Amino acid sequence: MTVPALPALPTLPATPAPLDTGLAPTGVVGHTPTIWYGEAVVLAVAAVLIGLTARDVLDGPDAAPSTGELGHPREWLRPERLVDLVPVVATLALSVLVWTEPLGVWLWGVAVLFAGTLALGPLVHGRRLAARAPTERERRRLAAAGIDPDGSVRVVETARPTHRNGYSIGGPLSGTVGVSRAAVETLPPAQLAAVLAHERGHRAERHALVRSLVSAGWLFAGAAVITTVFSVTTPEATAALAGWLLGERAVAVLVGRATEYRADAYAASHTSPATVTGLLRTLDSGGRGSAADRLRGLVSPHPSFERRIDAVESLSA
Repeated sequence: MTVPALPALPTLPATPAPLDTGLAPTGVVGHTPTIWYGEAVVLAVAAVLIGLTARDVLDGPDAAPSTGELGHPREWLRPERLVDLVPVVATLALSVLVWTEPLGVWLWGVAVLFAGTLALGPLVHGRRLAARAPTERERRRLAAAGIDPDGSVRVVETARPTHRNGYSIGGPLSGTVGVSRAAVETLPPAQLAAVLAHERGHRAERHALVRSLVSAGWLFAGAAVITTVFSVTTPEATAALAGWLLGERAVAVLVGRATEYRADAYAASHTSPATVTGLLRTLDSGGRGSAADRLRGLVSPHPSFERRIDAVESLSA
């Protein structure tokens, strides 16, 4: 009689298999055991910077007046306010890639997101302004300033009814400029002409496009260098990443100030240096006494009025 063969016993592993804890192993490609410290810091810095940038360009004090109380839940659910959250939420969502992809993947994601926010900012902000055609009375004041009221000039209603300012409206290739209602109503004709000449200077030299290209170039060049030098997140890589993000803001401030000086020079050539300096003195509120004002001055892409006045006066020296 033939005895049937017994089934083979399974081979036991030499070492016990690790328990499934639901956590990503520290051996994921592109990561080191210091993953929590390095990448979390970079993502936090990126989220804060992108959030501040988005709020600056999307929801500044010159945006359209609010239709409700700021503390009311419906006010925060308005589409234009929800737009403010998109870059921050998207940046934090990149943290998911930290657990599954190498450093280069999520780092380039941050670079593309930040650059996209900067590039689309002027277009979105311009569309959020409450710009309208001039009224008959405003048309007369614009005409008195030598401005064609039938041209590409819009009047902007802002959240600050007494604020006097000029605006570039639309994308970087648009020729439309705007001026606040308070500026139309209160500025002398020559200074009103200088406000719009300043904005047309930004348009003529494509300053919005220049600022976006410089920032995008910095972000993409830095991402290429960092991902070439570092393959994993180390303390040195973390320092380089934080410097990369903060460096973009420093470069943006310098380029922004340079374009403001250029726009002032353009306005001076189309009006006169005396008119532009008179306008700057009129707009100077003198609010630089507090520490908060001084801090804002350090990080603002607009130079101080004193520096702008000195630069314009040097044109006629």
